Amino acid sequence: MKLKPALIRNLMWGAAAVALIWVVYGFRTGVRIVPPGSARPAQGLVVVDTLGQPVTLDSMAGQVVVVNLWASWCGYCRMEIPSLRELHQRYRNEGLVVLGVNLEEGGRDELLARIRDLGIDYPVVRPVAPLSGAFEGGSVLPHTWIVDRRGRVRASHSGYASGRSLEKAVQRLLREH
Repeated sequence: MKLKPALIRNLMWGAAAVALIWVVYGFRTGVRIVPPGSARPAQGLVVVDTLGQPVTLDSMAGQVVVVNLWASWCGYCRMEIPSLRELHQRYRNEGLVVLGVNLEEGGRDELLARIRDLGIDYPVVRPVAPLSGAFEGGSVLPHTWIVDRRGRVRASHSGYASGRSLEKAVQRLLREH
């Protein structure tokens, strides 16, 4: 059977469109690590835990910290939670901390109910001051930053981040010393 030139051309255009979508989707959902020399210090995150106690990144020095800005009404945030939970469970003994920063208003009981309903088993905090410094600009939810063991923000990602991309970034930073 001989293929007609029009059919071949349409198949080629279709393959090109699929490749473009794959590249764009990977770019939008992929977490990119910046070199240490161009990373900003992890400053500007003023948060408290569910008991109202201050939590600082200084207290997590020497660990890789995934800081994830989220809200329960955000669909992409909810989609990321299982990947974050898996990262937390898989790598916490290797020096990873996943820190969820919830932006919703409401009391402690409401937040704890959201945490329970979503099955979150990593620490969740709330900001008590506007995000600033390296954490400024998290206006798109979800937003994820990854802080290396030396307290530098090595990744900043707006929007949904694929679980595999997050894991690759975390693995890379856990290997660095």
